[in-house]
Amino acid sequence: MAPHRADDAAQPPVHSAVAADEGDDGDDAGGRVDRPAWVRLAWFVGLWAAGVAVVATVGYALRWVLL
Repeated sequence: MAPHRADDAAQPPVHSAVAADEGDDGDDAGGRVDRPAWVRLAWFVGLWAAGVAVVATVGYALRWVLL
């Protein structure tokens, strides 16, 4: 999409967590929000544990059905 103003064309796109013209709402035009490291780690651990639980449950169920 073409810029609406001539001075917009001279400005590089903003790729930071807070876009320059969007205020301090914590997200960029793509909707991503920078979260603290402990939140990302908590999500990783939680999803990893859920994955392990699913694999263990399916493995146990298959052993029970097949044996």
